[in-house]
Amino acid sequence: MKRKNVNIGISIVIIYFLCFAGGLGKCANAMEVKIEPSTLLLGTFYRGADIKISGTVPIGSDVVVRFIGNKKDLHLKKKGKVLGLLWMNLDTFTFKGVPNVCLIYSSKKLVSDDKQCNVESDAWKLSLLALESHISIEPEPEDRTFLVEELVKMKKLEGLYVEQEHAVGITERGEGAEKFEAHVKVPSSLTPGKYMVEVYALQDGKIIDSKITPINAKLVGLPAFLYNLAFQHALLYGLLATIVAILGGLLMGVIFGAGKGAH
Repeated sequence: MKRKNVNIGISIVIIYFLCFAGGLGKCANAMEVKIEPSTLLLGTFYRGADIKISGTVPIGSDVVVRFIGNKKDLHLKKKGKVLGLLWMNLDTFTFKGVPNVCLIYSSKKLVSDDKQCNVESDAWKLSLLALESHISIEPEPEDRTFLVEELVKMKKLEGLYVEQEHAVGITERGEGAEKFEAHVKVPSSLTPGKYMVEVYALQDGKIIDSKITPINAKLVGLPAFLYNLAFQHALLYGLLATIVAILGGLLMGVIFGAGKGAH
């Protein structure tokens, strides 16, 4: 009986040790992500922000960091020449599934010159080129590819779409894991709302681990006061705007009136 109890006790210890050791191994290789700051404050003097994203990934991994906004429908007009002389709005198109912000930083090139490799690669699916393929247009135009490319170019010029290679640094290698760090430059035109910070670990072009963390951008200070005034107290906001406009007009009249009197 005692021998049976001893055997049971040894079995429990072995099982516990295996589970505990397995947990340690899993923790050692698990992805960890730290985001600083965790909230973006859009105040009067906000001119953009630098988000530091760091952590650990399994050793030998490539890293992709993405800062993504909510997908929305975007209504744009296509311009063209009428009678070969005048530039006018010809058609209105709705671009569906367009993120308002898409900032992509990677430790290596995401898009291969081999189109077949791109189709089979998870890395390509994280690129701006893949994003273009998921944007639809209604009504469907004949030159869809051209219009989507022009939309992405416009977003790039506004600083809302970015793709940078070799922008994620591997700072230190340890046993079973490596540390990474990236600095994401958030544009000054960022609007309040909820965004996602996505971190992917890839090996041989395949995603082996990932972590998605929400991050909020919120108005503070004077912008927050004016926003709440406009949407929560519309009547008061309208009266104040009218008073400010009248005072501004009177002030300009005094300034220019004094200037005329001096002559």
